[in-house]
Amino acid sequence: MRDHGGSNQTRVVLGTTATGVTDVGDTLRTVAGRIADWKLPPVGKPSVYKQELTGGRPRERRVVISDFVNYRDPVRTETCREAVELAETLLPATPGVTRAVVVVTDTTQLAL
Repeated sequence: MRDHGGSNQTRVVLGTTATGVTDVGDTLRTVAGRIADWKLPPVGKPSVYKQELTGGRPRERRVVISDFVNYRDPVRTETCREAVELAETLLPATPGVTRAVVVVTDTTQLAL
């Protein structure tokens, strides 16, 4: 992973309904949302996801969540792979931004 002045990490959370994977996104938003100076930008469309991957201000700490497990329609494996690849390659444009990307998906994405 490359570092451009901040810390940029990508995590994939893979689970089942029985293990509570459908609660991961909301739980992250609740917990991190209480911490001063943490930003959790809303991500809906792929274009917004890409913008949020490269966004941020110096000393800003961000968590970008791609919550595939809670989409209405099944997600293609290629879509999840692309989300991970983009998180690894589209880094914040501004030095000093700390950014974590969390891709949440279920066992339908085992090929990921």
